[in-house]
Amino acid sequence: MYAEVASIYYDAEVGIDPEEVSHRTPIESSSAVVRNTSEEEKEIERALEREVSRHDADDHTVVDTSPYEIADHESGTATPKLSRTGPVPPVVSAPHRRYSGPIIRREALPAPAPKAEPSLIGMLKKNVGKDMSTIAFDVSFNEPISLLQKLAEEVEYFDLLRLANLAIDSTERLAHVAAFAVSQYASAKYRSVRKPFNPLQGETYELYREDLGQLDATLVQLDSVSLMLCECSLIGLRFISEKVNHHPPKFAAAADGNGWNYACTSAGKNRLAGMSLEIQPLGAQHVTLIDQGERYTWTKPLSYMRNLIAGTKYLETIGEMVVTNETTREKCVITFKDGGWSGATRNHVAGVCYKSDGKTKAAWIDGVWDSHLDVRYGGPKDPAHMLWIVHPWPTKPELNYGFTKWAIELNELTPDLVGVIAPSDSRLRPDQRLLEEARFAEADQLKLKLEETQRRRKNEGHEVQPRWFKASSATEDEWKYNGGYWEAREEGSLNTKAVTFLFDP
Repeated sequence: MYAEVASIYYDAEVGIDPEEVSHRTPIESSSAVVRNTSEEEKEIERALEREVSRHDADDHTVVDTSPYEIADHESGTATPKLSRTGPVPPVVSAPHRRYSGPIIRREALPAPAPKAEPSLIGMLKKNVGKDMSTIAFDVSFNEPISLLQKLAEEVEYFDLLRLANLAIDSTERLAHVAAFAVSQYASAKYRSVRKPFNPLQGETYELYREDLGQLDATLVQLDSVSLMLCECSLIGLRFISEKVNHHPPKFAAAADGNGWNYACTSAGKNRLAGMSLEIQPLGAQHVTLIDQGERYTWTKPLSYMRNLIAGTKYLETIGEMVVTNETTREKCVITFKDGGWSGATRNHVAGVCYKSDGKTKAAWIDGVWDSHLDVRYGGPKDPAHMLWIVHPWPTKPELNYGFTKWAIELNELTPDLVGVIAPSDSRLRPDQRLLEEARFAEADQLKLKLEETQRRRKNEGHEVQPRWFKASSATEDEWKYNGGYWEAREEGSLNTKAVTFLFDP
């Protein structure tokens, strides 16, 4: 099933309709492949010509460590003061890429989302007071993304962590990490109707984006010799997540980039409370700033899905989120404000950064979690500086299930991933792919088959065990990355080390 799904979607990526291919004669199929290969080669040649022209136009020497042109990624962050002392970090080699052509990422989903919302009335009547994670939903309640991919949405603004690692002042570092914690809510602005797919036990998701790395090169003249100093690598972002427990559902994720790493264990309890769905997040999140030797931790406050039965649905988060620097004992207390009946302060947040004594205030943060954050250092009336701003939204987000551009790309199977990612990756889950293509009836039938097969495996004592994460010895509520995934990816052995049968109905 893994090879079939990958092959079909790869054909779609390069412009070949699988049904059309099946009706062609051998000669016609061969000529179609030749035409697409020729077009691909021309596109590669054009990309190389642009790269050469760009290099020739530069007034200084360029160190080229990647086969791709470095993408100009809009960070959506403010630049803090940077530390220029100490050794220059080395350029980290990226894993071997089997596909060397250009990657053109999509800007919309293959098919628009349904206009009609799924009806909740019947489901709510039968399940008042129950844990929502135990209720079976048909595919009309889903969006074409898994909870593992949803965790990848939360690291979209990872550049805040890179900037935090480079900041001189500990208060600035704390403010940037706190902004990263708040930014994890931004993707929920238009997402209040449907829920992500609940992954199968052992399902995984990887996101490796070296194209989002920053190559900050400085040309230095020393004794008539020009030296190129590269201040950070092209690793960009590496993210891996896995479903580690089925009942109750629990997910673990780990990510790393230039000068930082991130880890979280995600779980939650949901219950119906009148006209709202109360969501209680469980599990802590951790960020380590490697160059600073600092570790930060926080947990999320309660959220509510409002107006489940009637009216406009929206997500509201209320309460405090404390981001603690475990190394220095400094903390930032972020308050998510109650919107009230008028909704005037809905989605608004306010925060204060405290020194290690827990009393001295050092910075003030305010803004809106789906828009922007400002910070004031020194005093609450000092000039405000932009700390974070949301990336531009795609036009007509309702046609793409309310997804951000980042989320639209998460389930895309680009040519460089074919035969490289683990066969347990969410991109290869066939019912989720069918939903993305608006083949609802087929998606619903296949979803039921996959879930029935999973139950049968468990009843027969063959439940899939996590491959890449292990339970923490310190607390049963946390799972830690066990290592080995990126090494297996590099050596091309994921097809033997990962779960290969997960998506076979």
